[in-house]
Amino acid sequence: MNTYIHGYSEKELKRLQDQANTLDALFSKITGKPPNMTRSIVKTYYGADPSCNSSKAGKELGYNPRSPEETLKESLIYLAEREGL
Repeated sequence: MNTYIHGYSEKELKRLQDQANTLDALFSKITGKPPNMTRSIVKTYYGADPSCNSSKAGKELGYNPRSPEETLKESLIYLAEREGL
């Protein structure tokens, strides 16, 4: 019986993980840097709940998120002023 995880069967998932691991090891050898992903990292985070709650940051640090539109608008204004446009 195939169990599907995010649209992949267990066999497909293992094949994709093996391919990613092989490519990461190859890039590590080429660049001399440690691999970015290991099988244990993938197992740790795969299927984890990616949602976050910022209420604690709001209470303790005064974090007050803005809309992407507002942030982009203010960023463009800042950059234009900085460049004298």
